[in-house]
Amino acid sequence: MVEMRSPLATKLEPGRFGARSLEPVTLGTRPLRGLTQIAGWSDFEAAAAPVLEALGLEGLGDYRTARQADDVTVWRTAPDRLLFEGAGDLSAHASEALVVLDLSHARAVITVSGPASRDFLATLIALDTREAALPEGVFLQTVIHHVGV
Repeated sequence: MVEMRSPLATKLEPGRFGARSLEPVTLGTRPLRGLTQIAGWSDFEAAAAPVLEALGLEGLGDYRTARQADDVTVWRTAPDRLLFEGAGDLSAHASEALVVLDLSHARAVITVSGPASRDFLATLIALDTREAALPEGVFLQTVIHHVGV
């Protein structure tokens, strides 16, 4: 079995960062529990319905709210695209109307935590990271140095 290893493993130094007088930010990583993308065309909602039902979810969801069903997290990233973490092998759902792609080896998870996390993110991205705009369970899609995040 291939060992799942982050491409950041040799570069990332997890820990607390910031001057003693400033609120700290903790950077880290965590294992990705399998990442699968499903995509389709104009009939995407109908094609995706069996996958969502099998996982205990209804409908496609919106573009800002991460959804949970048991150990599976789902993000709607485009009108015809969903990302699933922890859903296992979804290849049995592939058809002419639905493409299933395993992205587990193509992505990494970087965690940012601590009292100054929102301020830290605000220095990297041109999106509102205040609690009112970004409550728990909401996600953003943007780029950092031409890399989609």
